[in-house]
Amino acid sequence: MSGARDGAGGAKDGAGPTRDWAVAVFVVWRDRVLLHHHEKLRCWLPCGGHVERGELPDDAAVRELLEESGVRVRLVGPHPIDAPGPRPLTRPRGVQVEAIGPDHEHVDLVYLGVPVEPYDGSLRGDESLTWCDRDALRRLPLSAEIRAWAQLALDELTSAEPAPPAPDLLAWTRRPSRPRPWDEGDNIPWHEPGFSARMLREHLSQDHDAASRRTATIDAQVAWIHGQLLAGAPTAVLDLGCGPGLYTERLARLGHRCLGIDVSPASIAHARARAAELAGAGMTTPPRYVLADVRNADLGSHHGLAMMLFGELNVFRPADALGILRRVHAALAPGGALLLEPHTEAAVREIGAAPQSWTSLQAGLFSDAPHLLLEEPSWDEQAGAATVRYAVIDAATATVRRHAQSFAAYDEAGYRALLAAAGFGHVRFLASLTGDDSGAHSGLCGIVARKAAAAG
Repeated sequence: MSGARDGAGGAKDGAGPTRDWAVAVFVVWRDRVLLHHHEKLRCWLPCGGHVERGELPDDAAVRELLEESGVRVRLVGPHPIDAPGPRPLTRPRGVQVEAIGPDHEHVDLVYLGVPVEPYDGSLRGDESLTWCDRDALRRLPLSAEIRAWAQLALDELTSAEPAPPAPDLLAWTRRPSRPRPWDEGDNIPWHEPGFSARMLREHLSQDHDAASRRTATIDAQVAWIHGQLLAGAPTAVLDLGCGPGLYTERLARLGHRCLGIDVSPASIAHARARAAELAGAGMTTPPRYVLADVRNADLGSHHGLAMMLFGELNVFRPADALGILRRVHAALAPGGALLLEPHTEAAVREIGAAPQSWTSLQAGLFSDAPHLLLEEPSWDEQAGAATVRYAVIDAATATVRRHAQSFAAYDEAGYRALLAAAGFGHVRFLASLTGDDSGAHSGLCGIVARKAAAAG
């Protein structure tokens, strides 16, 4: 299966393939199964790994989950007998042999498990770890094997798990009238597979410019970036919040070496698939993509250009925004350029001043099922930030999921001060990413800043 493909094989005995024992655990919590995207193998897998010498498989399964995700798990399965003396081991849900190479196999013990309560859903370790609901399983590019095991785990363990308490609608009515920015959540759930799959559809749509621009607009902006900002000279480009790679792919076709970073698994999977197609068609330097949070991702070094477009900077707390910009500054080559496309101060104030609303939807960005979507914007003058609360009420169960998204507002002096604190100079403001009013997008502006050139 293999959460256990990384590791040494056994010794060759001359009688056939060598074999290692391995464990894989499908953990279910609140009708979601735990998976992670394996960076090296480029596929979705459960947590797992090799059974170490002298280790019991039950202990290996619990250890691997704790090491990889921070989740302490209880294995679920029958014991043939329960008698004094022997230690009963959990019966795996399945045992299978998998070819890892021409002369090596894994004997996979496949377990089902649940988190040891109390548990709040938090994960640590691999940033690609995520809880996947059934909608996400239908959309993720899973192998037939992993899809079948994940669905079996949900089918068998969802009914065994206590149902999560349905959020009380009264709790929504008792909420503070005005939230403190970022206190009720960092952002809408870009990292969740189901949400990211629905957002990917919006990114790729040619019906609107709400998530990403339409093709003609992107082509014009990339032409300006390549021809005017970079003077047609190939360089290394860092795209923070790259989405499905709409800019990086075009810049790569023009000869630039591109690295895109985004927290959305569906967007990164789409971008990687496109990059593989480019490599298959003969491109020597297709774009490279990393699934990670830009606040702590490895940004690389010696980039000639770093970009953060479409209002992405404003969703971060000011301290986080400054931290990102300082790390970008360190990742740029001397004389390298930073291209930002943030919200104007007026646009953020407008977000906070918008009226409350509710909408009835058969499906939408927050859910594929019929639901009500309540939106509650507010403005915090002291913090200089807008917050939009979202309540997603499932039409069948009346359960409520709540999200909040905050936006920091900066005027021109505020942006200049932020960039100066990060080490940037030579700041200039643009009407748009085409350099003039023809490419202007309502509520956004362009900013170019530079890292100082090397002395001498």
